[in-house]
Formats: sequence, C-alpha cells, structure tokens
Amino acid sequence: MKRLIRNRKGMSLVEVMIALAILGLLSVPIMMAFMNTQIYARKIDKQNEINSITRTVTQIVSDGFKNDAVITDIGGLNIELDGDPLTLTDTFTDIIRKAKNDATKKDTVSDLPIMENGVKSLKYKYSITFDYNNFRNPLYEGVYNFLIIINEYDSGNVVNKLKIAVDIGKVI
Repeated sequence: MKRLIRNRKGMSLVEVMIALAILGLLSVPIMMAFMNTQIYARKIDKQNEINSITRTVTQIVSDGFKNDAVITDIGGLNIELDGDPLTLTDTFTDIIRKAKNDATKKDTVSDLPIMENGVKSLKYKYSITFDYNNFRNPLYEGVYNFLIIINEYDSGNVVNKLKIAVDIGKVI
C-alpha cells in the first residue's frame, strides 16, 4: 500500500482508456432514464390537460342543459344539428326537442367551443350526441344521457369520449 502511495508515475494510457469506457457504459443508462422521465412527464401533463378539459366540458354541458343556455359555436356561424341549422337563439334543450320529433336518428351538435374563464380554447372542441331511443330511460324521467366527444381543434383527433347523465329536472 505504501508503495502505491509513493509511486509518482501516475496512470498509464490504458488505465485512462479503461476508466473512460467504464464511465461511458455507466452514463448511457443514466441518460436514458432522464430522457424517459421527460417523456413520461410530458404524457402526464397532456393527460392532466385532457382531464381538466373533460371536467370543463362536462360542467358546460350540465349547466347548459340545466339552465337551458343558448348554444354558441366556434366560428360564430349557425350551428347545425345533423344538417338542420339551429338558430343563434337555440338552446341546449332544443337538441332533445329536435331528437324527440324524429326519434329514429341520433342528433349531433359539432364544433362547440370550450370556454375557460371566458376565453375560447383553441386547442380543443367538443360535440354532443343525443339518441332519443338509446340514451333515454323512461324510469328516470327528466334525466337524459349524452355522448360527448372531445377533439383536438386543428387535427380533429378524438382525445376523449364520455357519456354523461344530466338531471334536467323536467320532462322535455
């Protein structure tokens, strides 16, 4: 041991190369772990954003049907309910009324904006589908089920689908 401490030669080139190779072999898995952590964090952020948007849309739709709010679209144009244009004064419950008149088909209102704190989201939009025959249970009068599909604004890719029940409190 004393001989190694007193030796003032230093390390040979081979020893340095071996040390660098070992350091390189150990650093690759560590770098991969950091990169995977960043990818995972981005996925979690995206999922949290989608969950937040889903909660917002659920609240918008529930409040819209309960309060019989006027439906607004993204571009300020007339909203179409499966080819049948709605007027700018049509409300959420008009979706149910129109479906009730022709109970043989599903009625969908597409391209609805997501309003967060009074500002339209330019990342996502949603649509509401109501099928009078399949989304209604006569045992629960005043409760209506709706299929909500949330899409990315630009690409139109579906990010979430959910079916919600809204207790409107009255039979429409």
